[in-house]
Amino acid sequence: MSKLLVSIIINNYNYGRFLGFSVESALSQDYSPVEVIVVDDGSSDNSSDVIAKYGEQIRGVLQKKFGASESS
Repeated sequence: MSKLLVSIIINNYNYGRFLGFSVESALSQDYSPVEVIVVDDGSSDNSSDVIAKYGEQIRGVLQKKFGASESS
């Protein structure tokens, strides 16, 4: 029986100074297989550079600023 893939999703908006710590923590999990997905909501800081630094170790999703969703 094969193990299930665990997806770790990191939401980010202008937290580039903390993003590397979050990604490193996700990558250091001892369970395998793990995929790390970082979703950036149009940050204006260095977040995209931090995401790019990890190359193919993570999946970076860069999008225009959508903000939090609201329910009515």
